[in-house]
Amino acid sequence: MGRAGVSAGSLDGVTVASDRGDRVRYRNLLAGAHFGIAPFRPGCPWSMSVVDCQGMGLPVIAPRTGWLAEHIDDDLLFDTDDQAV
Repeated sequence: MGRAGVSAGSLDGVTVASDRGDRVRYRNLLAGAHFGIAPFRPGCPWSMSVVDCQGMGLPVIAPRTGWLAEHIDDDLLFDTDDQAV
């Protein structure tokens, strides 16, 4: 369940997938994605998954905080849980 009280399974058209530690699967998942969502963990200064998505040319949706706010397009940043959903 997400912070906004909505599980990804309850959002139409949203699939949460795992690479299960397989880098080839991970690359293929990114290649088939339309965008990335930055994982936000308090105290985490950056995210390799954001770098990976950007390297694949995917837009990334992220909270407006720290490093993310400096490296993500302003139109794709959110300030509240409601904006994120």
